[in-house]
Amino acid sequence: MRHNKEGVLLNGMYYLWKNGYHASGINDILQSCDIPKGSFYNMFTTKEDFCVEALELYCNMLHTSMEEYLTDKEYLPLDRLKNFYMYQIEQSIEEGAIRGCMMCNLSLEMGAASKKVRKELTQQLHTNWQLIEKCVTEAENKGMVTDSISASQAATLIQNNWFGALLKTKATGKVEALNAFLVDTFEIITSFE
Repeated sequence: MRHNKEGVLLNGMYYLWKNGYHASGINDILQSCDIPKGSFYNMFTTKEDFCVEALELYCNMLHTSMEEYLTDKEYLPLDRLKNFYMYQIEQSIEEGAIRGCMMCNLSLEMGAASKKVRKELTQQLHTNWQLIEKCVTEAENKGMVTDSISASQAATLIQNNWFGALLKTKATGKVEALNAFLVDTFEIITSFE
């Protein structure tokens, strides 16, 4: 029986996202994807390589979603960003459990331990930042962003605050930090003129 690599990556990605790298043994991943070990190793050289490809798939899905939200001309640019993050908050919570963001989770777990994963994370974080910065620049051009911060700085602030709120949410098991992110971060960058 032939196994579809994209299907294996998708199923394995969700397993990895929910359970983390170290808590996801090869047998767990095999079982979640319903494939034999030989098929897995025909597709991926190592578990680390699988992790990198699963992370890339996750980030491609995330960035596609970001682009849809951040280019929706029905809303003003900062509202588009807020709408995207409200959607992300909904996606971060699964059946009462806080799943968080796979990119953030793997940054904490594997960023210092794997050069391959760190390289992928670095690329994906930059793409993520660029999408935010493009939307903030549009808001800046409409006079919606305070003069005391550049679009580049605002994008960095948004990204850093989001990942910090995700970390705090995972640590406390409560979503208050994510909700505070939506209010506090945008108050800092918004022009009140």
